[in-house]
Amino acid sequence: MFYNELLFIIIFLLFIIIYRSSNVIYRKVILLIFNSTFLIINDLFSFLLIIVLSIINRIYMLSTKYIAAIKITSLITAAINVIVLIFFKNTQLGAFIYSQKLTYFNSSLLLNRSIPYGISYYIFKSISLIIDFKRKIIGNITFVDCFNYLSYFPQLDSGPIQQSRDYFNNQKLAVKMENYTYYFIKYCWGVFKKRYTSDNLYIVVSQLRSNISSGRNIYFVNYLISIASFSFYVYSNFSGVSDISIALAGFMGLKCRENFKRPYFANSFSDIWKRWHISLYDFLRDYVFYYLNKRNTRKLRLYISILIILILVGAWHDITANYLLFGFIHGVLLIIENLLGSLKINNEFNIRIRVLFKILFVQMIFIGSQSILLMPELSQSPVFNNKLINSISSPNIYNLIAYALLYILPVFVIDFIDEIKNVELYLLQNEGVSKYIVFSVISMLFICLRGKEKPSVYGQF
Repeated sequence: MFYNELLFIIIFLLFIIIYRSSNVIYRKVILLIFNSTFLIINDLFSFLLIIVLSIINRIYMLSTKYIAAIKITSLITAAINVIVLIFFKNTQLGAFIYSQKLTYFNSSLLLNRSIPYGISYYIFKSISLIIDFKRKIIGNITFVDCFNYLSYFPQLDSGPIQQSRDYFNNQKLAVKMENYTYYFIKYCWGVFKKRYTSDNLYIVVSQLRSNISSGRNIYFVNYLISIASFSFYVYSNFSGVSDISIALAGFMGLKCRENFKRPYFANSFSDIWKRWHISLYDFLRDYVFYYLNKRNTRKLRLYISILIILILVGAWHDITANYLLFGFIHGVLLIIENLLGSLKINNEFNIRIRVLFKILFVQMIFIGSQSILLMPELSQSPVFNNKLINSISSPNIYNLIAYALLYILPVFVIDFIDEIKNVELYLLQNEGVSKYIVFSVISMLFICLRGKEKPSVYGQF
């Protein structure tokens, strides 16, 4: 049962009616029931694992009353969470155990899943809970609160990674009635990006992967277009599902931080990571970089910390050469950018030209670096195995360009308008948005009825 299926929409609407009309005291129980039901349907193994983690975290909180060495107990509890994540995500034994449990616990819909559903998200949230409690940012919470936080269904598939301080601080804030329009539009826009752009670009990406796997030669121009398609495929997939998640949480009264902010208009490498997978980067900054660089005044340690953080960004996706290299490259780029600084130009026209060229340069490097992630292994890349044909002419090149632009342009144009005019702020401040609602409803219904949905990219993490 996924977020844009008709069955989920009907059940969610009934849930929202009951949840919003209930007393605050009963909302926790209602949310507990819905979270549990959603998890059991999608992955009973994750449901049981979250129960175990909630018990461990609860024992840790209770133990702080009797054990003075809170630093050691918090470190041990966080280490247990990390070990669980690595075991089920990156070891053959963990994968084998999970695959055996799938046979008994799940329907055939999820039998192709190789790791527990949403494990990276709820493990990171568990670590956030441990550290924020140690820092006394949050107080002692009940088992039900801990379970609801870790199993919060809008964020299980593709985040964003909601830090515990944000979750518990915002939980009591109710969404204003006029904001429902904004969240409804955000939900529909997320569905559009996922079903229209991402699912159709998946065809281009799959075709390239198939050609590479079969040992065929790849035309250089086709390869460049496919890399751009892959980048937008990942972006529209992940940001689309993130928008859906943020909208669902918004209907329930929880304000989530944005996970993407128009990354293709970033004008520096540091700006990219303020726009791309923001919640992951913020998590590593607040909970890892903070300790690596605590009370540090030396540049060398700062640069090593930056490199470690970006390598961890890659490792979060998968501990393979592709992702580790991707993280390493971006870590080096951030260090170089920090070393060089920015040149000051006083002429306003030159500033605009410089910003434009910076955006183009940064995006070329950013999109190009994502080509590393196209294939499971680096050795399969046509760049490394001499399968690229350096020729401008290519059969069906114009059809490929037209197809890619057909699905890339709508997302790019809307992001461009949002970058200039801040559409989201406008929607929040203006109630007269009926034309946007009509467009969103028509788009959502049209897209949801088109073909078979492709899997979420980050659902596997």
